[in-house]
Amino acid sequence: MIGGQIQDLQLTDEVRDEARFLAMVGKKTGQLITFSGMTGGLLGEASERERRALFNFGQNLGLAFQLRDDLADLNQDEQARQQAKNSPNYALVFGQAKTRQEVNSYVDKAVGALKEGGINSPELIYLSEKLRVEKEDVR
Repeated sequence: MIGGQIQDLQLTDEVRDEARFLAMVGKKTGQLITFSGMTGGLLGEASERERRALFNFGQNLGLAFQLRDDLADLNQDEQARQQAKNSPNYALVFGQAKTRQEVNSYVDKAVGALKEGGINSPELIYLSEKLRVEKEDVR
């Protein structure tokens, strides 16, 4: 997570490399959410298949969460918009339409990871679906 924060501080608006941006986000929010899922899997004595699914779920949900948060930052008051401009913001760099599309894609991947791992968790699916965005609806 520290590596992701260092990358965050070094990333500027001039850098429009999507892979680099997503790698940085994955090392921050993605790692935090992945760790939470993996810890639950370890404590619950999940199988290797289930732990792999929880890892993939966490990575994708972390990306969905961060990109949705970036959208929300742009749709806040002027002070929040100015702050978003001073730090890496996916929606600001790659556009709101693409960001909405990517959020939904990562939600699909997160839910798909659970299903592929044989994890039937209505609670995790519900929480994932709460991140989904429809058109301009981001708060």
